[in-house]
Formats: sequence, C-alpha cells, structure tokens
Amino acid sequence: MISTSFYYIAQNYYIPSFSRVNAGNPAEAKSYYKTALIKSGLLSIITAAILILFSELVLDAFLGEISTKKFDLAEKLFLIYTLTLPLSFVLSIIISWEYFNNRYLHSLISQIWPNLLIILFVLFASGSFGVYTIAYGYLSGIVLQFLHLIFITRKDLREKSIIAKMSFARVRLIPAFIVVVLIEIVGQFNPLVDRAFFTQIKEGSISALNYANNLMLLPVSMIAMAFSTALFPRVADYFAKQDFDALRNKLGQSIELITFLILPLVLLFLIFPYEIVNTVYINSSFSTDDLEMVSSSFFILILSLIFYSVYAVFSKFLYGINGAFALLLINISALLIKLAVNYFFIHEYNYLTLAISTSVSYVFLFGASLILIYKRIGGISNFQLVNIIKIVASLSITGGLGMLLAQWLPLSSLYLKLGFLILLLLVYFLFARLFKLRIVKLVFNKDLVNAAN
Repeated sequence: MISTSFYYIAQNYYIPSFSRVNAGNPAEAKSYYKTALIKSGLLSIITAAILILFSELVLDAFLGEISTKKFDLAEKLFLIYTLTLPLSFVLSIIISWEYFNNRYLHSLISQIWPNLLIILFVLFASGSFGVYTIAYGYLSGIVLQFLHLIFITRKDLREKSIIAKMSFARVRLIPAFIVVVLIEIVGQFNPLVDRAFFTQIKEGSISALNYANNLMLLPVSMIAMAFSTALFPRVADYFAKQDFDALRNKLGQSIELITFLILPLVLLFLIFPYEIVNTVYINSSFSTDDLEMVSSSFFILILSLIFYSVYAVFSKFLYGINGAFALLLINISALLIKLAVNYFFIHEYNYLTLAISTSVSYVFLFGASLILIYKRIGGISNFQLVNIIKIVASLSITGGLGMLLAQWLPLSSLYLKLGFLILLLLVYFLFARLFKLRIVKLVFNKDLVNAAN
C-alpha cells in the first residue's frame, strides 16, 4: 500500500513540478529529476528503517492475537516486502520522469517484471522457498524492473548538471508535497467511513460493497486512468506555458473520449447487473443472498460511473494546473458528504446506504472539480459541447430501443443476452457515425494517443 500510494504521489506532484521547472530551463528540470531521485531514495530508506524497527508494533496493530509461529512468519514476510520500498520509491520517480517526457513504452513493459517473476518463482522455486515464494518473486521482480529502467534512462542520469543550485521558486516544494500526500490519505478514509456503521447494517455488507466497487472501478482504471496518465504531462506542460487555449481543447477532448467509451458500459451494467456480477465472481463462494447484495450495490454505483470516470481526468487537470489544495478540500468535502449520507439514511436503506453515499460522493467530486476547472481555465468550445450532447443522445436512443426490444425478445440464455448487447453496441456506434462525431474517427483509427498528446 505504501509503494502504491507513493507511486501516485510521485506522479501527481513531480510531473507538474518537472513541467514548471522545464518551462524556465530544461537543464534545471534534469537537475531537479536527479535531486528527486536522491530525496526519494533517502525518504524510502528512512521509511523502511522505521517500519523494520517498529515491525512488531505494526504487525500487532494489523494482525491482533495470533500464534507465535504465525507472527514470526508474518514478520519475515513483512521484512522482505519492506526491502522493496527503496527501489519502489525510486522507480516511482523514474516512471514520472518518463511520463513527463512522453516515454511510456519501457515504463509499461517494466511493470511486467514483478508479476512475471512471481509466476516463475511459483512454477520453479516454490519447493525451495515455500510460503516465501511470492515474496521473493516480487522482490526479484522489483529489482529487475529497477535495473531495466535505470538502463533505459542512463543517458539522463549521465548528463552533467548541478543538483544543488536550482531556481525552485516555481515549485512549492514542501507545502505542495504535503497536500498531495494528504489527498492520498483522505482517499484511504472512505472504507473506514463505511466500517464505522458496521454494526448497523446487514452482515457481509462491507464485503459486498467492496466487491461491487472494485468491479465498478475496473473500467475507470482501464480507460479513464490510463488516458489521464497519458494526458497529465501535456496538461502540466500547457499550464506551465500558460497556454489556456490548448488546455481547454484537451479538456473538451478528454470529456468527449471518456463519455464516448464509458457510457456504453454504463448501459450494459445497468441492464444486466446481476448477470455481470455472477459472471465475474462465478468462482467465488457467494450465496444467492450475497449475489443479491453485490448486484444491488453494483447497480447503484454504476449510476455514478460516468461522473467518477470524468473526475479521474479532472483530478489530473487540477494537479496539472496547480489546483492540488482545492482538490484536497473537494476530497475532504466528499468524505464528509459520504459520512452524512451514511449517518442519516443507514436505518432506512441499510447496506444500500453505503453504495448510495459512495455514488453521491463520486457525483460531488465530479461537480465540484468541474466548477473549479471552469473557473481556472474557462469552458470548452461550443463545438465540443455539442459533440458531448450528441454522444449522450446516441446512448439515450440506444437505451430506449434496448428497453423496447427487451420486452419483446426472449432473453433467457446468456448467449442471447450477449447477442443483444452486441446489437445495442452496433446501434450506438451507428448513431455516433450518423451524428458525425469526431471522436469516432479517433477510436476507430486508433488515434487515441493523439487525443492525449
């Protein structure tokens, strides 16, 4: 969790910082990069040392009362994973630097190493390492990932540059970093807000919400987060150059693309929530009641999918245009709204309240960030707004036809339902083509990289 959190902190803090420094002097950006590597390395060593020093207290807090044998096993595993922190922290900076320079290939390829080594260790070394096999595989994978990226970025590291003397006036070092860290911390409190009402809801509700939320966030991570990661360096660069026309254009393109790709999934999930949950978690030991809880929670969360997907892009915009503090306030407000909805409606809607509060907080994040971005850089063009309306109209017509057909067609088997969904997607794309949407050409011509860059 620490490595993952720092990975996002590094991107959200350092990519805009690289852009601001680079706008003044590209040579200083490389110096700043090297300084960031040194600082992240020192921070990770200190963090790892503290965790190792207080490992017993940390494990006691998370594991509670367990046997001495199990505790010793957990302590050894904890030590192995802690040893990956220094490399993981430095890797986060290197990947952020590569993204800043629009070099994505090797960063993405390098992330295969940990998973690949885990598989190889499980297949060929499980007899030697036993329960430590996955841990040693992960450690080996992180080492290979580190060596891979160090080799690829060796030219940037070899170039002579002064590390100490740099004009960091454009980079608010300590305050900005703390704000980004606080945003990540606030995000970790969302599950705790739900767990606070554990005794007042149906048994298994927390798990049901987690399963539903993970399924709902799958398209967000695959589409919205992937696109926003590619978009982020350009946003930071345009803001550093004060090119607000380019920023507004990218904002409009982003909303068009995310809306076009996510809305069909919203329609699919709303029509067949139970079937999708049952298919994805078919190997899980779910009872009929469990499936009902996950499906109903999933249905409610899907209502906010498009809003949260666009917010994933908006959040990168806010980081890029120096709006991290405002983003922190928005996230704190969303957390308080979630808490209030849970508190006032938990007795009326029971476990569904958790999904409702999550959806409401997602919609709030979208609305608040949209208002803030419009105040900072202005609105999108009328042409882009019309395109977004056309996308929504295409889906609305498709959804209306789908509901009418569903009443006449016997959709009793999984294959018939799958064929029905394919038919709806074809109708959706047909209307999109009839409306002459520019985003259709980008998707079908595989020109999404240009949309981001």
